Amino acid sequence: VWSFESGPPNILARIGVKRSQFPTGEKITVHAFLMRDGSPAGLVTKVVKADGTEITLGTIGSEKH
Repeated sequence: VWSFESGPPNILARIGVKRSQFPTGEKITVHAFLMRDGSPAGLVTKVVKADGTEITLGTIGSEKH
């Protein structure tokens, strides 16, 4: 079992990511920076849906204000 994390919900909302884009049970491919210690976890950078739609989360937290 893998564990992934991303930025906080308010930052995801600012870049246009919505909860409705991820229906429960939908097959996705996750691109992520993996943990340095080799554990099955990482920071999500992009999600590719089964229909080919790409949702880029990028380097969340590095936005310039």
